[in-house]
Amino acid sequence: MLQKQSLRLDESQEQECQQLSDTLQYELDILRAYQTKNKNQAEAQRDRERKELQERVSIRRSLLESKVRF
Repeated sequence: MLQKQSLRLDESQEQECQQLSDTLQYELDILRAYQTKNKNQAEAQRDRERKELQERVSIRRSLLESKVRF
């Protein structure tokens, strides 16, 4: 009888372990999705800022070149 109770406990522990593993995997998937979204947003922001700075540099360069010519 003691052995049978021990076996049931092992089965319940295995079931709990599987549930915890499933929960952990789900949370890990959510975390990865969040990190990917965050990374993509940060890259898009950097690209916008880089483009804006390149435009400002181009305008400034054109102004300086026109001043040098005259």
